Amino acid sequence: MKYTKTHLLYTLIAVLALLYASNIYYTKSLTSALVELPVKLSFVIIQGPADACKNCFDAKSIVQSLETSQKTTYKTRVFPFDDPISLQYIEKYRIENLPAIIVAGDISNERVTDAWQSLSGKEVNKSVVLENLLPYYDLKTAKVKGVINATLIKDATCEECFDENIYLNILKNFGLIINDASTYDVGSPEGKTFIGKYTITKVPTLILSSGTQAYPNFINSWSEVGTIEEDGTLILRDVQKINTQYKEL
Repeated sequence: MKYTKTHLLYTLIAVLALLYASNIYYTKSLTSALVELPVKLSFVIIQGPADACKNCFDAKSIVQSLETSQKTTYKTRVFPFDDPISLQYIEKYRIENLPAIIVAGDISNERVTDAWQSLSGKEVNKSVVLENLLPYYDLKTAKVKGVINATLIKDATCEECFDENIYLNILKNFGLIINDASTYDVGSPEGKTFIGKYTITKVPTLILSSGTQAYPNFINSWSEVGTIEEDGTLILRDVQKINTQYKEL
């Protein structure tokens, strides 16, 4: 069988097309494989003083969260506050609050950069430092900031009033960690004390300790529903904005 130039040309085109298609396939496969490669990170966690930082943020939860949300391979080292190595890290990375996390490795990978931004991370010495993890231990003042205690005031005789525990769910949605929550009835000695001290006129209501002021985003919203007293305590005033089933005292 004789092949004309036309036949040879078509054959050549077909071969080139096949090679091109194969090349595209393997290129896409390689690109896909590269995208799926895990982000390689290393974490160093410096803990706060054990005696003062019982209510501090759990830094390990950040590592666990990244592992869950992103495909990562990582190594984690944890150093207590009194370890000499901790002091070296604190000085090298100019750390002011504990616990702190120093992240190294593929920190510029677009799959994790949003996490650093959302956690107010700062880049120091080619690593990302996460230290604004409330509640935290302030090294300058030697005090823990951001610990929140919540007090709920209710009226047990108000059957139609909404459940005061709704407030705790709202706080959780804001990402606030409540250290302790107490509930008092308006007729109890504690309830009467709070009502008299802060001139509370509507229940159920919410009282938050001064540690809440360490959370600027929450404080910016608080003015729409409540006040901040001279002692730093937050009082929810406009209960009706939360739920219309409340009681005037």
